[in-house]
Amino acid sequence: MKNKIKLTFVMPMYNSESYLERTLDSVEEMVDSNDIEVLLIDDGSTDKTLEIAEKYENKLNYIKIFKLKHYGVSNARNFGISKARGEYITFIDSDDTFECNFTSKFSKLSNIEADLIITDSELEKNINYNVLNDNKKIYLYKYVNRDRGNTRPGSKFFKKELLLENGILYDTDLVISEDALFLYKTIDKATSAVISNMKFYNVQDSHTLQYYNEKILTGELKYREKTNELFNKYKEATNYKELQKVENKLKILGFLMLVDRYYGPLYIKREITSKKAGMELKKIAKKFGYSNAFSDKRHDKLLGLRHIVFRKMLRIGMYRQTIILDKFMDKIKGINRWK
Repeated sequence: MKNKIKLTFVMPMYNSESYLERTLDSVEEMVDSNDIEVLLIDDGSTDKTLEIAEKYENKLNYIKIFKLKHYGVSNARNFGISKARGEYITFIDSDDTFECNFTSKFSKLSNIEADLIITDSELEKNINYNVLNDNKKIYLYKYVNRDRGNTRPGSKFFKKELLLENGILYDTDLVISEDALFLYKTIDKATSAVISNMKFYNVQDSHTLQYYNEKILTGELKYREKTNELFNKYKEATNYKELQKVENKLKILGFLMLVDRYYGPLYIKREITSKKAGMELKKIAKKFGYSNAFSDKRHDKLLGLRHIVFRKMLRIGMYRQTIILDKFMDKIKGINRWK
């Protein structure tokens, strides 16, 4: 009889040969219990990723490899959810490392049976919400968006039953913020949650995209629609203003991304004029409710001087001028956002 699986680690891989051994060595050091599984989901790698992974699969009986065509990380994670046997699911990246002897510690934490478990908290005391009402859910939205936020999937453990019962999956149409939307949907449906200062996840490399992607515009606008629809559910909560503050932050950062990584690069490559870019940005700001966030200066501590200036310009409707200044500042700093 097979052991009951407490926890499934889902690790998408794509051309990860330069760092995969380090990560899988860390996985081996992390596992000190026999009630876990590690699913390596290869997203159509063309290098030696599979060759390296197979060595570990042959050595460690809790590792299993699945081979997919290249459809992206969200598709790979959704496939992992469909194959997971664990009571809990967590997502790890193929370029990060993890705390030694973690899995037995997690088994004790998971006995609380919360729908959502968040580790690596910097709080002095753990928080255990046996029952989640709207006010407590708003606190969770605030918590995962503290400072620059930690809405990545690392350090989050999701009860598989909750995901399956509510059809919570990664949105494969998004190229940005797919992690955040997945987490928000989980918080919205969860009935209990734990925030723990137990150490687990060590991010080794930057996960921030810096370059142009043709799907950024449609992805950001879809993300804006989905978060607006979700957050509107909480209008009757007594601390709804705190959620509005979170949403303003998301709007400011999202709109600045459209400037830096979509319209700015198009203007630099002369695929759009500054006038047309400015007109489109103005229309988007009005239609999707970005403009009401530009006056919120409470988030300036998260922005560099460049983006503080942009926010102030956008507040008074200087969309075209912001695009022109974006090009000028990239030029003098030698930044190339076109990929």
